[in-house]
Formats: sequence, structure tokens, C-alpha cells
Amino acid sequence: MKKVSLFILLLIGSVAFVHAQNTALELKVNAGDAEAMYELAYRYANGEEGYSKDSIKAYTLMKSAAEQGYLFAMYDLGFDFVPSSIENSMSISTKWLETYVEKSKDDMMCSAAELELFYRYQGGCGVEKNISKALSFLKSSVNRGPRSDPAAYNEIGECYYEGKFFAKNEEEAIRYFKLSADNGCGLGMANLGVLYYKKRDFTQAYKYLKEACENEFQLWPSPKAMLFLSHCYRYELGGAPKSDEKAKFWLEQSSAHKERTAMELVRMNRK
Repeated sequence: MKKVSLFILLLIGSVAFVHAQNTALELKVNAGDAEAMYELAYRYANGEEGYSKDSIKAYTLMKSAAEQGYLFAMYDLGFDFVPSSIENSMSISTKWLETYVEKSKDDMMCSAAELELFYRYQGGCGVEKNISKALSFLKSSVNRGPRSDPAAYNEIGECYYEGKFFAKNEEEAIRYFKLSADNGCGLGMANLGVLYYKKRDFTQAYKYLKEACENEFQLWPSPKAMLFLSHCYRYELGGAPKSDEKAKFWLEQSSAHKERTAMELVRMNRK
């Protein structure tokens, strides 16, 4: 009985503590504190700390914080916090993303914001399609040194490799894929590994294919990288140890992700 009473007392104390914290936070919001608005917006967005989930309240608070110049609020409005139920939601979020880029200058997240703007203007997603503007954001995104998003390096690498927007240039593609891979982007690793495999530089191919598939597989699945890694294990390419088990596993993964050659090889092996 005493244990039950103690539990109830602890529960009451915990609820009272949360209530006191929420009251203090709301007082800051009412006083115009942008950081408090940002925090409360997240509580409404996720339905946390005693607040019911409410995307409109979350948006209103986040917008108020952004209007006061709070950079993180501008960034989050650009990606997640403008409900689709609001008219012209994508245009509104894009405006905030551009404002964030303009205001933040060299913030660590600026490159990621510019990459997103590249995608939106390239595809006309919620904005009027504008390739020139899209490329200006992409170029800026990869020119931030250590603050550049590795995914942006990969994107411009693909452009050079495919001859899309820029003249086809394999050396530039390799340079950007390597920047992407060496800064932790799994898709950059995969693209670099595939490119080296096609050039028959199997040592470099195996190095990057293994890293892309075995360490970054869930985040950046690349069917072609899986297929070529399977070949490395099956034929001992680039220093890969022979492993029929691993070769089969990566071939089946590649096939499951709809790589045509892998699908055909799996079908033939099952006959």
C-alpha cells in the first residue's frame, strides 16, 4: 500500500513539475521570446509534454519565431512546418527557406537548404521552374568548404557524369563523388564505387562499394552498387575475399531494388 502511495506521489510530483515548466514556457511565449515559441511549436507538432498534437498551432508559433528573425524557425518552416492544408504551402515554405539562406549566410545548415532549393526550382515543385536559379543554389551549396552538404557534392557529381546542366566531365564527376564519399554520403560512395568498377579500377571500386553497401545501405540503397559488390565477392575483385554467401546476399538485395541485371541473374539461378 505504501509503495502504491509513493508511486502516486511521484506521479503527482512529475505532473506538477511538467505543468510548472509549461507555464514558464508559455509566459516566455506571451512575452515574445522567439526561442520559447520555437520550443512550444515542437511540443504541439509532436504532441509532447502534455500538449495535444496540433499542426496549425505548431505552424503559427514557428512562423511567429521566424518573423522575429529566429533562424532555426525559418529553416524548419522551409522543410517541415507549413501544413499542406494551408493554401500555397509549398510556396510559403520555399520563401522561408530562401529567407533562411539569405539571413544565415554561412550557417552549417545553409548548404542543405540550398540543395533543397535546387531540387524545388529544378522540378518546379511549388515554385515556377527556373533552371538558372536552381543551378545558382547548387553551385553555392558546394562552395561552402567544410560546411558543404555531402549530398550536394554527389548531386553535382551526377550532373557532370550524366552531362546534365553541365558539359559531361568524368574527372569533375569523380572529384565531386570523392568529396561526397569522403564526407560520409553513402550515395556518393556508391556512385564513386560504380564509376571505378566501370573503369576496371577494382581496388578503389571494392573500397567504396563495400563502404556504401555494408555501412550506408539502409540510408542510401544503390541497386547498381549492390550488384557490383556482389561481383567483387564472387570473383575476388579488388582484394575482396571470395564469398559466395555475400555475393548471393548482395545480388538478391540488388534484385529486390529492381536492378534489371540482378533480377535476371537471380531468375536464371532459380531455374
